[in-house]
Amino acid sequence: MERHREAQLRQVLDEVWLVGSKAIRWDEFYLWTGVQRIAKKPWRDVYRIWEELCQEQGCDEALPLTVLSKDFAVIFRRDAFEEEKETSIEELV
Repeated sequence: MERHREAQLRQVLDEVWLVGSKAIRWDEFYLWTGVQRIAKKPWRDVYRIWEELCQEQGCDEALPLTVLSKDFAVIFRRDAFEEEKETSIEELV
């Protein structure tokens, strides 16, 4: 993966850390990872970057990261942190 593309992917994973999820269009993901077909290598790159980010944030190991595949995009999502309040919309109305 080219360094500037890796930096873009790192920014996406930074947002996942901060916000909880981030969608990337498939064409962007293919461009960033430099592949024509998604096999294991792009996912290994994502995991490596996510693991580094988690360690930078003080975790001993990578936190769970969920990958949702849609027709138009890939969505990365982490579990809620303990200090984050999760509420269903039904509870708010």
